[in-house]
Amino acid sequence: MYYLGENGVIKVNLKIIVLMIGIFLIPLNLIGCKKNEESSGETKIFEIDNTKEIFGKKDEEEVTVKKHYMILNPPKDLIELKELFEKYSKEHPVEEEMKVTESKNRIYDLFFYRESEDLPRDWQPDESYMNTDRLEHHKNDLIAHIIWSDAEPQKKYNVYDKNKEGKVIKRMRFIEDQLVERAIHYPYTNRPSDRVATIDRKIKHANPSGYKTKLSLNNN
Repeated sequence: MYYLGENGVIKVNLKIIVLMIGIFLIPLNLIGCKKNEESSGETKIFEIDNTKEIFGKKDEEEVTVKKHYMILNPPKDLIELKELFEKYSKEHPVEEEMKVTESKNRIYDLFFYRESEDLPRDWQPDESYMNTDRLEHHKNDLIAHIIWSDAEPQKKYNVYDKNKEGKVIKRMRFIEDQLVERAIHYPYTNRPSDRVATIDRKIKHANPSGYKTKLSLNNN
């Protein structure tokens, strides 16, 4: 690699230098590609590892399965968001993962979270004594919930548009493809609670043909 040249000057083999530079640059290039891929804006859903929960005793008639997912770059439109989760749940059926006796009623509870500074994509639960960190501490980043069961197979969807602090701006509730409730939250600084404008409550009874009905205010 090194050799002594004329006048005692140490010279370095050029090929070795090029090789070392190449070895150094390749990992940087791969890291750059990964960052570009992550910041490309592509929407992606994946299950958060080590968060699946199953509740139910042998002598009980029901067993509840809770699963938690993260969505990267979720769409802002709530109808589009609901359709995305609906498609994902059909393509990744959780019913096949949970085999129980026919006498048991299985309840499926799916939770979807957005990525944030407090809940990064590589987040993992921490049960250490001084630094406990569970998903229940990250409800501000919960943007969707789906629930159904063997006894009531119709899926109920709740989707939320939240600000950075986790405050609900808009929310929608669906039963399968039927929008049954849509609400907008208006914050007021001079009162402790929010005024909620509820739109299209019980739409399937008020206007089965579409989403648009009268706007009602709920000051509770």
